[in-house]
Amino acid sequence: MQEGDIVKLVDGAFKGLEGTVLFVERDDVTVRLSIFGRETDVVVKAHHIHDPDRDPRDNYREQIQKSIENWWRHLEMTWWQSNDAPTWSQYKQARDQMLSEKSAEIERLNTDFEATFTNAVFDDQGAPALHALWDNDVKKWLLYKYQWMDIVAERRKKVDKDRDYVNVLEGARIDGESKRLKAFMDDFDTRHPINEAETKQRRDNALKTAMARYEAIKPKFETAFKLKLPKQTAVYYAFWTSLDAIEREAADFVWRYPAGIMDWFVEGFEDKEPKDGLDARLHYRYRSAPPEFVCVMTGDSDGLNYGLVYDDPAVEPELVAGFYARDDPTVFLCDKTILGAYRDVLERVDEDLKYDSGLSEDELLEYRAKFARLRDAVMYFDTNDRPEIGSAYSEKYNIWVGMFERVQTKDGLGVATDAVIPLTDRPTDGYALHSLMKENQDLVWQWVDEANDALDDGNPWPALVVGRDMFACDWIDEYQETAVMLMGKAYRALGRDALAEIAELHHKHRDLRSVDVY
Repeated sequence: MQEGDIVKLVDGAFKGLEGTVLFVERDDVTVRLSIFGRETDVVVKAHHIHDPDRDPRDNYREQIQKSIENWWRHLEMTWWQSNDAPTWSQYKQARDQMLSEKSAEIERLNTDFEATFTNAVFDDQGAPALHALWDNDVKKWLLYKYQWMDIVAERRKKVDKDRDYVNVLEGARIDGESKRLKAFMDDFDTRHPINEAETKQRRDNALKTAMARYEAIKPKFETAFKLKLPKQTAVYYAFWTSLDAIEREAADFVWRYPAGIMDWFVEGFEDKEPKDGLDARLHYRYRSAPPEFVCVMTGDSDGLNYGLVYDDPAVEPELVAGFYARDDPTVFLCDKTILGAYRDVLERVDEDLKYDSGLSEDELLEYRAKFARLRDAVMYFDTNDRPEIGSAYSEKYNIWVGMFERVQTKDGLGVATDAVIPLTDRPTDGYALHSLMKENQDLVWQWVDEANDALDDGNPWPALVVGRDMFACDWIDEYQETAVMLMGKAYRALGRDALAEIAELHHKHRDLRSVDVY
């Protein structure tokens, strides 16, 4: 390959485009491409470029080799970030065990690869099968820094199970940081004594009030939204209104607050009318929110919000998810309840304070003592069966694995179905899907035709998936009318008219300047 060659990209973000080679430096190649009619110079990897003299399997061999190199590099990084390992010999034992396991997986992948795709059988027709093999295996071993750190932490627990952990507070809070922390906690409780009877009465009264509000607003809410209002919203509201001054201060540090449909629990809110004749269902519905997503909590920055996931309006939601509306609006699953999601944030903030808080030691301990009080408040209402704290909590109750049980969509939330989605060349990887929908609109319109054909055959799921994909590309105007049409047809075919109405309403008012419509 040399300057002036006309080449075609066969992988990466610009896959399918042709351009002129401007400069070659080792594995980096500068190529001039025509993107939406404008010439643009981009730097790509050599293995992303088609070379007729090159074995087409080499692209994948190189990816495997790079993953092996990343494995070694990240494993070494975990040692430098694990200074509390009991001894080097114990740590090395865990490290060697992981290395053995991971090497066996990589060897198996290489063996399967070479056995399946020999020179005799690998050609352009073999590429889709290779992609399928790659997609199926990549989740098993292509891991990144923080995933390796989690594995190392778990191994350390096994080799260090006899370590002397300190009982921080009476109950289920375990923390092995130091005796100084325990002493500080004891001093904090002396300075701010807990009247257990009064605390219990305060929480019970808050729950009683919240449940009364729940019964009062439930009929009006369900008439307005045509969705079921779960009792966990009342439990979350009771938690929030039961906090005392110390717990509230800790909650402000967590920086997550009730929002969206939680406003209905405020006395008299159900009698308020949205401004400018707008619909109540638009309240805190961010531009990138899928129709299934209904906001219950907000905070942090960049439009972070959390919502109940109504896969089916006929049943109560069983998932809570979140996304950053003004940053990368990719939905991520959190937990099965609102307070479960809140508890996860609390534990992550508590853990992060130990490493990057900018606080003095006394200030840090003071905040951690307040966090312990806030944790008690959460556990009074929910997650009481989860004694772990800090990173141990996040590791054990992480539900990202649930994402792989859903058909992935451009918005990240996915669709809960076991149905076959027979759409030509539609990738399952979110980043690949994002790039393809920007750069290969002809293929997207082919999906639309295939989805409509499936609708005619009585299968609404492809239309729902494609509609959600296109709706998430809200900067591509040509997609939007079709997106709403496909979603509407699919939702109604599934008996989910409430979601069809939300999609159509959202589309009509997507350019509102504020998500607060009251």
